[in-house]
Amino acid sequence: MNGNKRFFTAEQIGRLLGTTPEQVKRFTERGLQTFTPENERTFSKYPFRIWEADKLAFFNCNSFEDFQQLKYRG
Repeated sequence: MNGNKRFFTAEQIGRLLGTTPEQVKRFTERGLQTFTPENERTFSKYPFRIWEADKLAFFNCNSFEDFQQLKYRG
């Protein structure tokens, strides 16, 4: 388990980047690390979660504020 307890859903990251959860799923195919909680019931098409530290590392950000400056341009 990651030492950082904050995590995000595909939907949350999609909203923050201005894109779709489907695009976030594509990021996972390119190396964005995910996990699926064992004790949480999810009724989403995208049940995986992403630790904040993994998200920041994937997008080369030092802080959540840096991440908020990003916008997806696909």
